[in-house]
Amino acid sequence: MVLGFQPEMDFQRLIGWKLSEVTIDKCHVMFFFNNNRDLLNVADRFSYRSADGSSCYTYEIYGERQFLDVGAILWTAISDVEIVSRSELKLVFETGASISIFDNPRFRSWWFMPVAENGRKLWISDKDLDELTDEEIAAGAGTGQGSAGS
Repeated sequence: MVLGFQPEMDFQRLIGWKLSEVTIDKCHVMFFFNNNRDLLNVADRFSYRSADGSSCYTYEIYGERQFLDVGAILWTAISDVEIVSRSELKLVFETGASISIFDNPRFRSWWFMPVAENGRKLWISDKDLDELTDEEIAAGAGTGQGSAGS
């Protein structure tokens, strides 16, 4: 994680987004929302938990756990977004099921693109080390400090 999930990124704007498609390729799992107009690209891992807890798993892009079952949340909207920690963002769907996106300290492991706001397309994403300002580096943003529960 370089910057991780931070409140100033305003993830609340995702509430109401409806998941329309999930696509897997070699290096990413892509969650398309709003009739494929908006995209959450995950390049490391995410976890899924059904509303009743009967289905729980972690999908690892570069690991051995690559089971995927998201049928229960297709065509449902995000009802809540929670920054659990700098390393975890939780998207809760209308059904009560949730997906947690995890940040990886070694590379840009997630990004939303594009996000339409006031007629403009914005990106919500982490930064690579070479994109950090001197102030962010001085604050320890690139050190991984504050992850895993902070």
